Amino acid sequence: MLKDVYKVLLSKVNQGNQCIMLTYLNLHNNRSGSIEEKILLTNFYVTY
Repeated sequence: MLKDVYKVLLSKVNQGNQCIMLTYLNLHNNRSGSIEEKILLTNFYVTY
């Protein structure tokens, strides 16, 4: 999955004037004791 996200990010950045921030979090769930993986994707534009 992360490889697919990376390919999409790379194509978007190559289109120009775009910055894309990818944050990958490993969170511990106190209720079930499991680790939840979250991916936060933020798209913002940069002007020069």
